[in-house]
Amino acid sequence: MVDLGALPDELRHIQPYLQRGQEVAAADPVVAYFCKYYAARQAIAVGAAGAAEQFVAALLDELEAGKAQLQGAPAMANDEAAARHCTVFALRIFARADTKDREARTDKTTARNFIVASQFLQVVAAFGDLPPDTAEKIRYAKWRAAEILRAVREGHMLPSVPRNRLPAPDAPGQPHQPHQPHQPTPPPLSQPAPAAFVPVPAASVPAPAVGDDGELALDPADAKAAQKFARWAISALEYDDVDTAVTNLQKAIDVLARYRSR
Repeated sequence: MVDLGALPDELRHIQPYLQRGQEVAAADPVVAYFCKYYAARQAIAVGAAGAAEQFVAALLDELEAGKAQLQGAPAMANDEAAARHCTVFALRIFARADTKDREARTDKTTARNFIVASQFLQVVAAFGDLPPDTAEKIRYAKWRAAEILRAVREGHMLPSVPRNRLPAPDAPGQPHQPHQPHQPTPPPLSQPAPAAFVPVPAASVPAPAVGDDGELALDPADAKAAQKFARWAISALEYDDVDTAVTNLQKAIDVLARYRSR
């Protein structure tokens, strides 16, 4: 099993999927395998090098061994079977949070279950484009989790479940019930969801140009670096890791500081 403590900074965006895989390794090895598989695909997409490349190589070796162990499992027969298995598993997590929320038993654990459900549902993207209803549940889960955590953090009354909300997910083994023709889109989160973010390594670049008004023009590389640190801060807050969030926010500020208007 790969050591998450050795995860290079440039691969932090895959940490949630590796964590989910380790958490369910005993309960559902197939889901655990595809959590790691999705993480590996995301890591390869950013062109890992150095320590990151070594980490990905170890992860791929682990996947190869895991695939051999799962040979013959019905859920590993083909992509369709695997996608269905992972979706059903993720919907159970979503239903747990959703049911508790609708029964007015919402708390911090509910928010975490929504976040975890969104990550398990995102793993289905390993098999191709996400089905519209799955993408819709991911958006809702992230928005609802953020709304709950904000209320808990600020000491406000927990927000009630929206009246025109997503329906509860279909129970495994039950026929699919079609969604309503239109579901209102949840209010956007204050920042983009970290799970969808592919970090861009900061690079050494020349000093930014000075505009006609005498102000420094924001260099695209600096903008990307600041966005990377800000999104890592958001990801850290999903797990209440305030220290890491503050550290990354400060790094973003440091990158942008020289562009402040005098």
